[in-house]
Amino acid sequence: MKKAWDTKPLCKVCKQIRTKSIICSYCMGKASVRKAVKQGFIPKHTAEKPPQPTKAQEKAYVEAAQRVHHDEGTCEIDDGATVSWAPEGGGAYVQAWVWVSDDD
Repeated sequence: MKKAWDTKPLCKVCKQIRTKSIICSYCMGKASVRKAVKQGFIPKHTAEKPPQPTKAQEKAYVEAAQRVHHDEGTCEIDDGATVSWAPEGGGAYVQAWVWVSDDD
């Protein structure tokens, strides 16, 4: 089953960030990419990775998710939950556990 975030294509340059356009805002922020697009072609995939959140930022996202979404026995978020940062989206996905009973 496709998730909502799987419907956006990966950036053609970094192949890491899902974006509405063909190139993510992080890659478009580079002068070399903007110049290439202006000249009419899409730069090839580069090995450079997009920016990653700091440990403090990851902790802040986890704490915010726990504060807003944590509901004991229904939706639980561990202290060391995985954080998938989307800098151009203004937020992050935080891993959570959702309880599903046998009756469901």
